[in-house]
Amino acid sequence: MNDSSCRGDVAAVETHKRSNKSRERRVARRRAEILAAAARAFSENGYAATTIAQIAEAADLAEGTLYNYFPSKRDLLLAVAAETARPVEEVIDAASELHNRTALVDLIGRALALPEGQRAPLRAVLAEIWLDDELMREFLTRRLEPIHRHLAAYISCQIASGQFRPVDPELTATLVMGMFAGVTLPIIRGASEPLGREKMHTMAEAIASLIFDGLCRRAE
Repeated sequence: MNDSSCRGDVAAVETHKRSNKSRERRVARRRAEILAAAARAFSENGYAATTIAQIAEAADLAEGTLYNYFPSKRDLLLAVAAETARPVEEVIDAASELHNRTALVDLIGRALALPEGQRAPLRAVLAEIWLDDELMREFLTRRLEPIHRHLAAYISCQIASGQFRPVDPELTATLVMGMFAGVTLPIIRGASEPLGREKMHTMAEAIASLIFDGLCRRAE
């Protein structure tokens, strides 16, 4: 094989790679558009009342084309749930680095942050989660348990070091996560305005203060 043939083969391979990457980007973009349309429809109409045809129309594509991406409406719901889990996974990563008050305030701030694009998917998932055991396991149990575990471990370390008075770490971690839910659920539901940056920091500091000052060992 001569040099020109080799160069031609290399060029053909590179062209094929670029073509594949371009196609993958188009597929990813279209998939994201479908998921965004599904999340809005589920949030506005409810999962049961939403049809594949409505989602396809909202995503500006044929119903048959949508099935090339998602075989069923339930697959769409599970995919929407998976998308909402990304911020949760970021919080899990942050929770694994809990060492001091500053890290805790940062963790709380991450947990309270609700980008606008995440609210509709979260609203759609939470509306169905109490009726669907698989969603409960996928979204709540599997993803929230690590955060609870890291928080409980952090509280245990603070007790061992004498910073916190003796409490039940597991129960305390549950109560702390309940505070997050109390703040974020009304925002997800649309009943409360989203927190601005300053308000979010103030809220994170207040929760951290409650944890530290409320649990600190009293001077005897």
